[in-house]
Amino acid sequence: MASLVETARIDALLDQLSGEWADVPEVAAEFFGWDLGERLTYTEEWPLYDDKLYLLEQVVEQGNLTPAQRQRYAALLELIERNRPLRDQMLR
Repeated sequence: MASLVETARIDALLDQLSGEWADVPEVAAEFFGWDLGERLTYTEEWPLYDDKLYLLEQVVEQGNLTPAQRQRYAALLELIERNRPLRDQMLR
């Protein structure tokens, strides 16, 4: 079982990743109207989110999620699957 600090850290990762992936459709609708600097900033941030997702995947493999976190993680994976094509289009 994860400690209270670890549980809070997992919740923070789920919050941030869910928020970023949920924003993808809205960002994609505006992205190509942004100036080059804004587009570069946005695309350069994504490896950080991919790293955070990798960290979260490691925690999942260790079995350290609460039942509520497992539900949130499953919802995150669905969100990623739905929005990844748009995200990938922006990162090209």
